[in-house]
Amino acid sequence: MYEFAFDPLALSAGIAARLIVSPETISVDIRAIQAWHDREFELTAIRELGENWDGYGADAPSVAVMDAASLFLAICKKINCTHAPVRIALSPSGVLSVDWLYGDTLVRAEIEDPNEIEWMKATPGRSTEFFTTELIGAGPEIEQVQTWQPAPVAEDELTLAYAR
Repeated sequence: MYEFAFDPLALSAGIAARLIVSPETISVDIRAIQAWHDREFELTAIRELGENWDGYGADAPSVAVMDAASLFLAICKKINCTHAPVRIALSPSGVLSVDWLYGDTLVRAEIEDPNEIEWMKATPGRSTEFFTTELIGAGPEIEQVQTWQPAPVAEDELTLAYAR
């Protein structure tokens, strides 16, 4: 049996899906099923948030963003049901983030525009990568890639910061 597996890490290399043939992809782990259920529950709970949900005046989540997030998660689950995101969260500004962990690498998909996914791939000791993809339409092609590496901090600055 052949299955396509969605791999957010592969997106930074310009590959949205890879062909996997193995016994592990044929039988779905119960932990993966539970993790997807938990993320779907989180998304449902976020969808029900009202005005001022954070106590600091945040707007209710946008219906368009929530619909895009539901579609995005359904696509991710269909393509790779064995690796669910570890967290879904809404920022006070209305951006929905979906996080995956691969070892010490964090892959975050942010949905603010109903048809665009903004990605971040952060690995300690490496440049952080940022890129965007379309949710529907042209396909999984990467539209733009940027990297950001924080400037090194001098040892005396770290000593001063920790001394406070």
